[in-house]
Amino acid sequence: MVYDEVRRRHSGGEPLLGIARAMGLGRATVRKYAAAKTFPVRLRHGSGPSLLDPHVAYLAARIDEGCENAVALWREIRKRGYPGTSRQVHRLVANAGQGRSE
Repeated sequence: MVYDEVRRRHSGGEPLLGIARAMGLGRATVRKYAAAKTFPVRLRHGSGPSLLDPHVAYLAARIDEGCENAVALWREIRKRGYPGTSRQVHRLVANAGQGRSE
């Protein structure tokens, strides 16, 4: 396991940069592994609710009505309390457009 090898090399006195180069790892990864007493648990991405979730039904209805302007939709849901950026709205509109065949 990479973690164990980093810990072994570090405890043997090898410098972090040398370990990173020898193992082809990023310095931040080597630093994190060397400092950790146990293997760092990776958090799963997307495991929590999205800020967009309460607005998805509204957005889907607006897209079905023909509005595909992500910025306009973002402005609408901002007025409805959405605190996030337009990035997720752009993604949602793009994904909705991929499902259509013309």
